[in-house]
Amino acid sequence: MEALVTADRPESIITWMRHLGVIDVLTQLGNGTLAPTHKALDALRPGRHIEHIRAILVDTGQLPPRDDALARFERWLDDKLAPITDATMRRPIELFARWHHLRSIRKRSSAGTTSQDATHNAKQEITAAITFLTWLKDDANHTLATCTQRSGTVSTTQLSRSRRELRPCSFRSSRNRSHASAHSRPPPSKGSRTA
Repeated sequence: MEALVTADRPESIITWMRHLGVIDVLTQLGNGTLAPTHKALDALRPGRHIEHIRAILVDTGQLPPRDDALARFERWLDDKLAPITDATMRRPIELFARWHHLRSIRKRSSAGTTSQDATHNAKQEITAAITFLTWLKDDANHTLATCTQRSGTVSTTQLSRSRRELRPCSFRSSRNRSHASAHSRPPPSKGSRTA
């Protein structure tokens, strides 16, 4: 609270503190019903007021700094995976998302840095992978385990919108440990030279 009282522009703080969401969170922090932790703030309904309170707590040393882009990505990933109930789709997507992307982002992340670019790219690739496996299941009547490039099942032209994101996707089938890959190269864009 001291940080709020000693702010450079107290009028702005007073106006901000009139917001019901701010009043609620500050009251909970003040009476001890809400722990001053990242985890407790993450559990609240997201909003700018939550992030502002978090920033104040970090700036005043009440909370340790963290990579907010990584934290948002972890929540996004849980939400993205939740509706995927088909195990033939869920398992490869989860392995790709958690073991390839999340693990890599966590390794490079440190408190006080941002993983904004890495998480943005990961979201695109994971979304493209989900699109691909959904198409494979619904339109091509295959699973990753039954799909081979040789059979002609995979066609990047049918996924033209996401083919660039699909290029780095590589999945391992859990059933027979065979490797199915979506490394097929997209056709060259107009104006590009081919060797």
